[in-house]
Amino acid sequence: MGNNNLGVDLNRKYGMDFDNYDASKLPKLPSEEEAKWFSKFYYRGRAELPADRTALFAPGNTIDPSEAITPDKLYLLMDENHPIKEGYCLLPNGAGYCYTTIRLTNITYEMVAYYMRLIDIEPLAYKIWYPGSHVSHHNNTITEDVGFGVEWFQMKGFITPEDAGLPADPSKKDPKFRALRARNMLLTPTDKSLGLEPRAMTLFHYVRELENGDLEFKTVVYKGMYIENGGGVMVQPDIDGAVALEAARQMLAHCIYERYNMIQFLPELYNGLKDTVDVSHINSNW
Repeated sequence: MGNNNLGVDLNRKYGMDFDNYDASKLPKLPSEEEAKWFSKFYYRGRAELPADRTALFAPGNTIDPSEAITPDKLYLLMDENHPIKEGYCLLPNGAGYCYTTIRLTNITYEMVAYYMRLIDIEPLAYKIWYPGSHVSHHNNTITEDVGFGVEWFQMKGFITPEDAGLPADPSKKDPKFRALRARNMLLTPTDKSLGLEPRAMTLFHYVRELENGDLEFKTVVYKGMYIENGGGVMVQPDIDGAVALEAARQMLAHCIYERYNMIQFLPELYNGLKDTVDVSHINSNW
């Protein structure tokens, strides 16, 4: 579907090869960052995933589009009795899609809220979240490599519950609701010589707090489409289907690794910094 490949050649590797990740090939940290005690998390690399997780983003292992949550059905995230199929696919309108739900064991909302402020003032704290992928995060300006080289993640607007067709206060429908962190974004390559064009994306995190304090992240991503006024708006309607599908696959892998990486380092990082690094002055939507 579509003929616009956004300059992408799927046979080419534009940045780090995340399908064949090798922590020994990570760029060396600056000396001032390497000297910090938590640099060990960077050189450790990303977390190991259970086999059932890696299978979710295996090339060609797509789900049926009928099992996807389209923008007009995001309210289903509030219903814990409604199973949502994890995986990725191409939607009928040509947009790429992926979904995953992950329980952050032994991680509380307070830890995540602290961390989301910390990364604005401590560059290394962001790099350890996904070594080799995360570059920088400051005032909602994000630089990452999610499979197509290093890109700027430019904010095109935060998404409110109403934008997504949810109640203004989702907790009235879902007592475990804790936060909605969602935004429309434009991913713009930092290296113009690659010949890649910006790619539109919606990133939607629905966060719930479980009985024991653990967090549950339900994450939906749309490639080539934004969420507006309770529905989806295609901003790249002629995007090449193979490109949209691969972008969705890479993003699914990225989101899963982000969550498992966080489980690996955040409790120790939080306990080691919360009493010495004050982040209360940092503005955050967490």
